[in-house]
Amino acid sequence: MTQPSLNSTFDASLVDLRETNPADNTGDSFSTASSTVPSDGGNQLPNLAQAEYRPGAAPASSTLGVTNARGMPVHYVPTVTAYDAWSSVYDGDGNILQAVDDIELATLLPAFLSLAFQDSQETPIRIVDFGCGTGRNTVKLLSQGIGSRQLHVRGYDASKGMLDVARQKLALRLEEARAHGGSTDQLSFDLVQHDFLDPVDPFAAPVLPPGFDTTTEAVSAVISTLVLEHLPLRPYFAVIRTLLKPNGLALVTNMHRDMGLVSQAGFERVDENGVTVKVRGCSWAHGVQETVEAAREEGLEVVDVDEGGVKLSVRERTVENDMIEKGLVSERGRKWIGKHVWYGVVLRRVR
Repeated sequence: MTQPSLNSTFDASLVDLRETNPADNTGDSFSTASSTVPSDGGNQLPNLAQAEYRPGAAPASSTLGVTNARGMPVHYVPTVTAYDAWSSVYDGDGNILQAVDDIELATLLPAFLSLAFQDSQETPIRIVDFGCGTGRNTVKLLSQGIGSRQLHVRGYDASKGMLDVARQKLALRLEEARAHGGSTDQLSFDLVQHDFLDPVDPFAAPVLPPGFDTTTEAVSAVISTLVLEHLPLRPYFAVIRTLLKPNGLALVTNMHRDMGLVSQAGFERVDENGVTVKVRGCSWAHGVQETVEAAREEGLEVVDVDEGGVKLSVRERTVENDMIEKGLVSERGRKWIGKHVWYGVVLRRVR
C-alpha cells in the first residue's frame, strides 16, 4: 500500500496506541470522533520515550502489518508533514486536550506574564511562543498586552501549514481590535518557520535558526503549550534555555503521561487508493517528574510562588464532569473523567 496522499480529506483525532495485528480485533480505537471507552485489549506500541525512534524513519504500517483496534492501517509520517496536513482543521476538531489547556491558561497565563514582567523595564517587551502552531495561544498573548507598554510576540513552528493559519488569525485579531476603536500601535508579531529538532538524531543538540544570536534574541518569557509531546526532553529544554535570558521564565504545558500512554495525536484520512488510514507523527509520553528533572539538568528550576492569588508551580489536571456539563470540554471527554490528561509547569532559567 502506498503512503497516504496528503491532499486528501481527513478527520482529526487523538488515537489509541493499542495496536493489533489484523487478526486481533480486541480493544477500541480512541478518537475524538468517538465516545467509545478504550478497552484493555490489544498490544501497546513500544514506549516512544525510550525507543530509538527517528522522525520519518518508521516504515509504512503495511510493511509492519500494524493496524489499529478496528483493523485500520496505521501510517507514520514525519511530524511536520502530519501537522501541515492537519492545519486546516486543527482548531476545530474538538480536541479535549486543547480545551483543558484553554481552561488552565485562563488564569495561569495572566499570572505568568505578571510575574515575568513585574520588575522589568524592557521596551518593547518580547515574548516567544515556541511551537506556536496555529497561534491558539499566540493570539492570547497579543490580547493580554502588558499595560501600555510595547509588546512583540515571536512564534516559532516547524510547520508552514500551521504558521499560515496563525498568520491569518493574528492579523485578523489586530484588525478586529482596530475596528472596535482599540489601538494596536503597541502590538506586533512575527512568525518564524524553523525545526529545532536535529533531522538525523532527535536526541542530539537542537538546531538553532541561521544567525541566531542569544545576546540579542533571547527573551524574558517563553510559552510552549502542548508541544513537548513531540520532542525528547533534553533537546526540548535546551531550546527553552537558549531562548530565555538569565532569570527568564518559561510556561510549559503538555499531555499527561497517563493520557500519552494510551493516546497520541493523529488523524484519519482516505489515501489515493480509497483506503481509510490512520496517520501519525512521532510522540513521546513524558512523566511530570522526569520533565522537571530534565529541565533542571538544563539549568531550569521550578517556580513555586503565588502570583495574584494564582499558584505558579507544577499543575496536573484531570477531566471533571462539570467541564463537560458547562460545555468547556466536549462530550468526547467523558471517557477521561477522573483521569490525568494535562500538566503544566513554570520554570526559571537559573544558569
